Amino acid sequence: MAKHDSSAAIVDHFNELRSRSIRICVHYFFDSGKAGPKSLDNLLRALIKQLILSRDKALQPIESETQAEIRTMFQVQAIPPSTDMLKFILHKLMDETPGVFYLVDGFDDMAEPQIQSFFVLLRTIFRNGNSHGSKLAIFSRETLGRGIDVQKQLSVLEKVSQIRLSLQLLSGDISRFVEALVDEQQLMRKITDDESLLAEIKSKLKANGDKM
Repeated sequence: MAKHDSSAAIVDHFNELRSRSIRICVHYFFDSGKAGPKSLDNLLRALIKQLILSRDKALQPIESETQAEIRTMFQVQAIPPSTDMLKFILHKLMDETPGVFYLVDGFDDMAEPQIQSFFVLLRTIFRNGNSHGSKLAIFSRETLGRGIDVQKQLSVLEKVSQIRLSLQLLSGDISRFVEALVDEQQLMRKITDDESLLAEIKSKLKANGDKM
């Protein structure tokens, strides 16, 4: 697995991916504000939908058996498919659609059992030489939940890169967030007239950015 500990390394990583001329990009950004029991299902549905639309756009028909399973699973009056059914269909679509670049970002706040289930799926799809030739990049913290080591979870896989959001990479974003947040609060309801105290508040918030 590739390790990326600086902004330059991330740029190099995407330049390498782009040079391979991967023809389809399927992405998912997890909205932490909408975390819930169906978060993993929403991720799987999003990837399934994008694969289907991408194949339609490229005039690449899906195998008839898979088409029938998709129609049965997603018909209007059907019982919503289970997580296992969604994983089954996604796996089939990924096997039938080679050379795709999958980008998954921001799933850190899913419930721990959902994160574990997601990693199990990735190991199922991307192990054994990754015969479909797809690539996967994951943006996340190094440790999720109560101690899930992302690098260890993905260490057995090929064509998978983890873009690790270390505090060093996030420090600039945290600093800008603190500045904007404190300034907004000053406009809404003044915190203090003492500029030195205001600067001290910002400094302490930035110093504790690793707890955000």
